[in-house]
Amino acid sequence: VLARLEDGRPVGAGSFSGTWAGSFGPMKLEQSGLTVKGTYGFEDESTRSRLDFNPSVTVTVEKRTGANIVEVADAVKAELAGLEQTLPSGTRVTIVGDMSKEIRTTVSELENNILSGLILVVLVLMAFLGFRNSLFVAVAIPLSMLMSFIIVQLMGYTLNMVILFGLILVLGMLVDNAVVIVENIYRHREMGKDGPTAALEATKEVAVPVIASTITTLCAFAPMLLWPGIIGDFMSYLPVTLIIGLSASLVVALIFNPTLCAYAEGSRYSTKEEGSVLRNYRKILAWALEPGANQGSRSWFLRNWILLIVFTLACSGGMGFVLLAFFLEGSVPAFFTVAGILIAVGAVAFLLQGLFWLA
Repeated sequence: VLARLEDGRPVGAGSFSGTWAGSFGPMKLEQSGLTVKGTYGFEDESTRSRLDFNPSVTVTVEKRTGANIVEVADAVKAELAGLEQTLPSGTRVTIVGDMSKEIRTTVSELENNILSGLILVVLVLMAFLGFRNSLFVAVAIPLSMLMSFIIVQLMGYTLNMVILFGLILVLGMLVDNAVVIVENIYRHREMGKDGPTAALEATKEVAVPVIASTITTLCAFAPMLLWPGIIGDFMSYLPVTLIIGLSASLVVALIFNPTLCAYAEGSRYSTKEEGSVLRNYRKILAWALEPGANQGSRSWFLRNWILLIVFTLACSGGMGFVLLAFFLEGSVPAFFTVAGILIAVGAVAFLLQGLFWLA
């Protein structure tokens, strides 16, 4: 029924006395003499819902902004389980769309990637640092992750996809500081120093460079915190996770790793023999740094200075024009052309330098 009186009675054709609750407020029909034509029936369908070729009623449940979609889905399923018992017989409740399943699958894949990355990092450490040092360095990964989870929890963040993605990105960087400190401690232990002395002196030697390198990495992600708008609010989880993870790895490298290396079992460290990789690298480095018979000649000056400067300036200028092309949209074609020419000049200088080295 499309029109009704205020008391709920439907309005048909003809004149009526009473009050009609219209869209512009109640109206006295007997005073205005308005004739309302009532139409009995149903409004035209605007939507149609069917499930398994049968008519159905669709109910959409949406979460509030900031709510956890997995928790909301679990609460809705628990409520439906109790509601089904009160519905008439023959009524069937079916969930046709559940975004929490996709979220759970994605989170599970990210967790598997984190575990796979952790295993690969440990294997690489064992291949290059040896078994003992790799264990000392690998300790930095779970400790840094644990500290990151605690800080993220204290900040009120939930474990969403962006945070897990940030943890994957930071996974390989967690051991950088620990590698430097543990290797330097190992070098001092090879000199015959006891554990605490070696850990203290070795950490003092590299503490400032390690802190500086970590701060420079944090500064690269810090501007993302100022990203405005809804996208900025969404992406802010990434730099926050990276900053927390790298800061935690710095604390672990400066405090926990030296302590483990100082008081770990096996106080005697024997000097390692130089492996084949290191020997070959030393030969190549000596050959590259060898002045050569023509030192001071024009070809030597061209090889070691002119072509090197041309290569550096050309490549730096090319990359600079590429960055400008992304920021200044009006001059994109010209900037890309100039960048290509500069990079080509740098490549030619690099090839010429290689030819002079082989000559």
